[in-house]
Amino acid sequence: PPQNIAWVMPNDPWITARTPPMDTCMQFIETCLMCEASSAHKGLRTSIEFMQHGFHELEMQGKVFRIDPSVEPTKFVNATLDGTEVEVLRRVAANIIRRGRVSRISDSGSLCFADG
Repeated sequence: PPQNIAWVMPNDPWITARTPPMDTCMQFIETCLMCEASSAHKGLRTSIEFMQHGFHELEMQGKVFRIDPSVEPTKFVNATLDGTEVEVLRRVAANIIRRGRVSRISDSGSLCFADG
C-alpha cells in the first residue's frame, strides 16, 4: 500500500507529459521567452524565475507535471509520464522525505542523510 512507502526525494522534479508531448527543448525556451515578453512577467530578476515561469506555462498547457502540486519543483529530469502514471506517484506523495540524499541505510532500516 502507498502508505507503507517512504520516498526520499532530494529535489522535486518537473516531469514531461507523454501526451501532448513537448516538441523540443527549443519549444521550452520559446515558451520561457514568450512568458518574459508578456506584461505579467516583465523584468524577471533571475534566470530561475525566467525558467519557472516557462514551466508554469507548460504546466497550464498540460505538457509538464509536478508530483506534488503544492511544491515548486527545482529540477527538470526529463522523465516522461502520462497523467495516469503521475496520479499513481501522487498516492505516495504524502510520504515524501525531502531531506537530501541518503548516505546509508542502517541494519535496522534507519536512513542516514548526507547532510546529517
